[in-house]
Amino acid sequence: MNKFILLTLALFPFNNQAFGQENTILNYSFEIISDCPDDFLTGGIGLAEFWSSAMSTPDIYNACAPFDFGGVPINTTNCYQLAHSGNGYAGIAPFYTIPRTTEYMEVKLKEKLIKGKRYFVRFYVSARNCSDPEICYSDAMGLAFSNTFYQEDVITGAEQIPPFVPAIQNPTGNIIKDTLNWMEISGCYTATGTEQYAIIGSFKTSANTQSEGCVGVTGSYYYIDDVGVYEYDPLP
Repeated sequence: MNKFILLTLALFPFNNQAFGQENTILNYSFEIISDCPDDFLTGGIGLAEFWSSAMSTPDIYNACAPFDFGGVPINTTNCYQLAHSGNGYAGIAPFYTIPRTTEYMEVKLKEKLIKGKRYFVRFYVSARNCSDPEICYSDAMGLAFSNTFYQEDVITGAEQIPPFVPAIQNPTGNIIKDTLNWMEISGCYTATGTEQYAIIGSFKTSANTQSEGCVGVTGSYYYIDDVGVYEYDPLP
């Protein structure tokens, strides 16, 4: 397949110079894709270079999509959201009302984090805004690091959570329900020197997740954009 490199020159200063430091997340804004998502694609995160599924079927969206299902700003069942930057973003389901496996996406860092160094970690989320009136929101969202590539097959009917402590996490009780704006989840992290991969998803059980508007068998869904890990001293 032909590779679509949907970057503009204006984006490069942000990628390389944010906070005066280099972003260790490759393809941080999901702009470099191997093909455009379409109506027949489920769990297309692998179309974004350097990204993969750690568990279940995270999605990718881009303005180049030939159909609305995988498009930006319109996608899925008449959902609408502009990208935080560029032309694309990812999407995951971090919570269900019944215990089951949620979605996790993963990227290898440009380089291993340095032991004892402090890093500013952040990414942006937005709640899906759709014509479907049954909207479910939750507080479950975080980013964790792994020293090795992590990937698990889904066990039907089981709730599976990667065995990592999140480096940053949306505060408990802060239910993410803004469908218009992008919300920053960020924090400071001191590296152990083993971190080589970043994993995004929920690191809480469904029983420990707070939600709103979740009626019946349903779940929350969020768009993800502009993931960053920056060495920084002093921390912002």
